[in-house]
Amino acid sequence: MSANESSGIVSAIDMIDAEVEKGSEGIFKDGDDRNTFSDKLRDWAAAIAAIENENGALCPDCGVKPGEKHKPGCDIERCPHCGGQALMCLSDESGELLAGCDEMPVTDEELLPWTGSWPGDKECEEYGFWCKMVMGKGWVICANNDPEAEHDKNRLHRECVWSMKDKKFVLRKT
Repeated sequence: MSANESSGIVSAIDMIDAEVEKGSEGIFKDGDDRNTFSDKLRDWAAAIAAIENENGALCPDCGVKPGEKHKPGCDIERCPHCGGQALMCLSDESGELLAGCDEMPVTDEELLPWTGSWPGDKECEEYGFWCKMVMGKGWVICANNDPEAEHDKNRLHRECVWSMKDKKFVLRKT
């Protein structure tokens, strides 16, 4: 981590601490449409992650570079058999890496490397799955060019299934 990145993270943490000391009144500006402390924490966490990741698309949890295998215990790594969180699915208690989803062995060659983007983002982009948060309505479908558009991972999991062969989510056959 460069000195500038470290300084940026320390500045962001100092800003969070100052806002917390002010209480909720100090966090929100007039006309601010974000209305909860957790919204602000998410904004700050995203800003810190962007600073940390400024020079490359490192895995936000284990720090590997795109194309590298995740470190053991990474929250972001996917199970190559089901697409679920590897941390919850894979175990190596017996000395052999097993997928809990199908009780089958997982080889090192099967492990999915970090691609530089969050799991499911590329599929959401491919299938046009976008959503945004609307106060009073929750998450609603929107177009990819909406300034508040985010990848619709809920829709991805509703309308797609994991393909072991393709190592990605594919549209369900109707």
